[in-house]
Amino acid sequence: DTQKPCAPQHDRGCWAAKAGWIKYYRERYDLPYLGLLHYLEGECVGGAEFIPSAEVPYPIPRDNSTAFLTCVYPSAEEADYKHFPLQKLEDKLPDLGYEKLIAVASEEVVFPNGPLEWFIERGYEDLGEVFYEENDQARMHLVKKKLLTCQ
Repeated sequence: DTQKPCAPQHDRGCWAAKAGWIKYYRERYDLPYLGLLHYLEGECVGGAEFIPSAEVPYPIPRDNSTAFLTCVYPSAEEADYKHFPLQKLEDKLPDLGYEKLIAVASEEVVFPNGPLEWFIERGYEDLGEVFYEENDQARMHLVKKKLLTCQ
């Protein structure tokens, strides 16, 4: 279902790789899901996905209580299709044992997970710049949000 927002070029090899990626992490960590999708009129228009922070190749904090947001699918001009699935994912991650959610967001461009201000407006803390992506001329920041747990 993520083919259109995630790999719109209709590359079956990319889709198969994504399916394998999802299967690998779900089985390795015994996770019921890696994210949530947003549908409009039966079509996937957005979503949010994560993996355990221990699996991330970036120089980030890694521990069993931290999830890493791998992707929050883009929004469209007519609506913000990524806010709702991200909010629901934030609500569900504590049930899987996660206390924090971190992500890499760019200052201005949409990929990956940008723009930074979008995360700040949703309660994420900017932990500072982690690298500069020359191809997109984008400054990437690490952001973090402490997740609320029901007690």
